[in-house]
Amino acid sequence: MNYSEGIKYMQDLCDNEKKGVFSPESTYKKLKIYYPGYKNHGDYRLEIEGQNVPPKHTDVCEWLYNMLKNKQCEFVQLKKLLTDIYENGTNVRVEQYSIPEVQKIVSLIYWITLQDEINYPQPKYQGRRMPFSRYFEAMYCAEYECPFNLDMVLDRCKNKGYIPCIYDLSNAPSFYY
Repeated sequence: MNYSEGIKYMQDLCDNEKKGVFSPESTYKKLKIYYPGYKNHGDYRLEIEGQNVPPKHTDVCEWLYNMLKNKQCEFVQLKKLLTDIYENGTNVRVEQYSIPEVQKIVSLIYWITLQDEINYPQPKYQGRRMPFSRYFEAMYCAEYECPFNLDMVLDRCKNKGYIPCIYDLSNAPSFYY
């Protein structure tokens, strides 16, 4: 499901004016979507079963950062996967990636960033560009010497209401600029 399809899917669910819950991906059944949310039409609450709080963009940043620091995958592969998710949503051919828990990464990143597309739609706002940029920054500082560290990226994740500056990073994906 790409981002346009995801927005329509969630808006159609919320049009029922009923409350509901579902697990969006059969390959990662611990994800739970509670709808409707309270922000915009199509909004929802995302949870991981067994946790009492929704996953945050900071959690994703730390997860990607640690995957690289612990040498669980290569930077180039993870960057390619991130770009693929940004462009294609869950329509990613996961078999082309040698990354542990790749389906979990695709599902979690898609559903957590779909909320941004619904609640802060592009082009007026940044939508999914904002969290994807922070994810890339977290990965970048795990791999390279740079003018920022993970704590700075995590702080930037928490900022609402303004567009933080971007860094001049070599080989950044197109969504970063």
